[in-house]
Amino acid sequence: MACVQWNQSYNVDVHEIDEQHQKLVGIMNKLCESIDGGVDDFVIDEIVQDMADYALSHFETEEKYFREFDYEKTDEHIARHRDFSQKVLSLQKDLREGGNTVSSDAITFLGQWFADHVLKFDKEYVECFHEHGLY
Repeated sequence: MACVQWNQSYNVDVHEIDEQHQKLVGIMNKLCESIDGGVDDFVIDEIVQDMADYALSHFETEEKYFREFDYEKTDEHIARHRDFSQKVLSLQKDLREGGNTVSSDAITFLGQWFADHVLKFDKEYVECFHEHGLY
């Protein structure tokens, strides 16, 4: 079962970022499918680490443009990135300290965070990015 069903509403019309969002959705869905499929905890931990690493790389991309374009909501947006990163770190800690499972609450959080974040907050920077020639 997929955490997030990709659809065109998630596009922000910035090619680099749309590709990154699609990859992040793929990793989240791999995690969900692995959990549903009863995959070994070690593999789940690796997927969570991949998601954390990829999300960090993606956030760095967006934040680079925020600084470059002097985006007015930079601090607010970065705080939302940090919230996601903290949740993933907490998930990793639980797994590594013997939690041996990813809770349905954590999975729900990931899917909901992605949808809310892209549709509400990422859409807000699109005009700024386009004004600076980034498509």
